[in-house]
Amino acid sequence: RAMSTTHSSSNSGDPLSPSAAGSSAHALRHKMEEHNKSINQRRTCLSTKLAHAGLSSSHGDTESSSNYNAPLSPPIELATTYERNPSGDYGDGDIYSRSCNPTRRLLEKALGQLEMSFVNYPPSSSSSSTEDTTAPTYAFSSGMAAVASLLLACKSPVKLLLPRDVYHGVPTQLHSSLKDHGVAHESVDMTNCNEIRQKIKENIESDGTLVVWIETPSN
Repeated sequence: RAMSTTHSSSNSGDPLSPSAAGSSAHALRHKMEEHNKSINQRRTCLSTKLAHAGLSSSHGDTESSSNYNAPLSPPIELATTYERNPSGDYGDGDIYSRSCNPTRRLLEKALGQLEMSFVNYPPSSSSSSTEDTTAPTYAFSSGMAAVASLLLACKSPVKLLLPRDVYHGVPTQLHSSLKDHGVAHESVDMTNCNEIRQKIKENIESDGTLVVWIETPSN
């Protein structure tokens, strides 16, 4: 609407046709993107990240700016397998949807950017970076899958400092399946910083991995 009312197709002042307005908007967007690349911008604020989370400038999850007919809401990728190269390998593409999926990758990227927004908030006006940092982020089908994957990836034996107020599924898993994998735990008052420091000092020199487990919020 803004393009059709502020631009005209000729000196007569006639409004642009839909196709001409689209072409004009395309050119304006490209001009703005080039301008933004040429200046040092402040980090994108958190509210903007939340509003744009999951959006991509092209189909799939690529960052190419050549496709301006991308969906505003990314579609759910339902494929389980993907086409291979003539040589039989997958190259740098997706292999199997259980391990890599374009929709899930958009979620992980958005969460990673939000995580770094909290770490770097408020943004520094002196920052010269035009790119926002994304924390390594992995999405799981359930919270318990995430808990098990994280703890079993640690070097054994694993010692867990656990809050007294914690999701009940965590200690349930610790008392059952994870116990057989050398994962021990101890309850700590996470509101007492001195107690936390003391427990860390007592366990930090031990062989294996020490994990300080904090939930915000817990349930």
